[in-house]
Amino acid sequence: MKAINSLLFFLLLSALSFSQNKTLDYIDKYKSLAIEEMIIYNIPASIKLAQAILESASGTSKLSKNANNHFGIKCHSSWEGEKIFMDDDEKNECFRKYDNDIDSYRDHSIFLSNRGRYSELFDNSDYKKWARGLKRAGYATNKEYDKLLIKLIKKYDLDDFDSKEKYFSFAYNYGLPFLAGYSANLFSSNYIYSLDLKTAFLFSQSSIKFKRKLMDKIYVSSSYGFLFYPIEDNLFFNQALVGCSYFNDLKNYMIDIEMMYTFDFKENIRFLPNISLSFLI
Repeated sequence: MKAINSLLFFLLLSALSFSQNKTLDYIDKYKSLAIEEMIIYNIPASIKLAQAILESASGTSKLSKNANNHFGIKCHSSWEGEKIFMDDDEKNECFRKYDNDIDSYRDHSIFLSNRGRYSELFDNSDYKKWARGLKRAGYATNKEYDKLLIKLIKKYDLDDFDSKEKYFSFAYNYGLPFLAGYSANLFSSNYIYSLDLKTAFLFSQSSIKFKRKLMDKIYVSSSYGFLFYPIEDNLFFNQALVGCSYFNDLKNYMIDIEMMYTFDFKENIRFLPNISLSFLI
């Protein structure tokens, strides 16, 4: 009998350990995406992660695996995308189906932002108020929904991600006339600050770039730096760039189209168009 009890205890402990590791892996995989959505839509990353963990069983539920639906969002009358039917509160209910998990995270943000019953939540960043507000607004039928979210946030310290209003990322750059390069980027809600190092082999560039958000995904940019041109008498040229940028925060790439002005210390000015594609890493 003791042997059976010991075996059952071991199996229970193993199951709990597996479940916790699975959740930690899920958090590590999706924390950056939750932070990005927080910056754009002002939904606390802790709330988004807690909802996703709860609704998708840390990415292992049938709905998340078969439909990339991590938040249990049902079709509703406005949904025009793909659908999947599964039993939930009632039999054969309609749920939204996504091409990938990134689309699920974005649609969750849009879903909460566009429905009036959640509008009061956006006045604060307190995850406890968000959890209670989601329950009050009827996001889920579980009467303990707010307590479950708060418990997950406390257990995994998810509120640590709520303070990250800025995030940092490196990127590889490709384009013309600079064929390849590398950049360090600091992202905030409306600004991107970059340090670029690029080369066309015959000449190279280093610059500090500032981008300001003009509208969704569109930025205006300006930068200043130096152009190293060894085949000229003057090795170094001052340079300035002005242009616009497209930043796809879901797919993690940027497109920059700019006009580069180069001028040496004798005030000879040259103009050169510049286009680049950057992939965040």
